[in-house]
Amino acid sequence: MSRYLKQERQILFMEKLSHKVAVITGASSGIAMGIAQKFHQYGAIVILIDEMEEKDALAGYKEKCFTRYVKADVTDYS
Repeated sequence: MSRYLKQERQILFMEKLSHKVAVITGASSGIAMGIAQKFHQYGAIVILIDEMEEKDALAGYKEKCFTRYVKADVTDYS
């Protein structure tokens, strides 16, 4: 993909995510962590949800990329 197309794609994502709210579960690691960082980069308001304590869950983040952290277990065992 050319650099021009990458820039156009980034602008499109920024326009779509700007001022939107993203609720991300399982936010302490893996794909969810990467998504949270990208959504924040593109202007979304990010709310992270994980069952770990906040300081432990956010240890892997290099910078603050969220608006609020909620400690919760969203598992449904029914």
